[in-house]
Amino acid sequence: MASKASWIYVQVLRCGTGNAKRRTKEKKEDQLFNKEKDLRDLQRKRFGFEGDLFKKRQELIKPIQDKVYNAVQRMAANRGYDFVLDKSEGITIIFADPKLDKSEDVLRELGVK
Repeated sequence: MASKASWIYVQVLRCGTGNAKRRTKEKKEDQLFNKEKDLRDLQRKRFGFEGDLFKKRQELIKPIQDKVYNAVQRMAANRGYDFVLDKSEGITIIFADPKLDKSEDVLRELGVK
């Protein structure tokens, strides 16, 4: 009987040790998960859309873009251009003479105005 009781006690100890190891492993996994989440949050804050890098680029580039746009607008008015296209990234209209805007005509045709 004593040997059977000893065996049960050893088994209980083993189970207890396994549970402690499992809890320690789970705790470390939780800590790792939280660190990874913190890292993703920091990356998003610094480098994501509306992050610090995006805002700083906008802050530095906007004055230059405004100068270029104003120069293009003056040049277009002085030379009588109706359209100025930006072909650096596809075709984008960066200036159009307002007299050529037919939006109101389209809205009238649709019965909206």
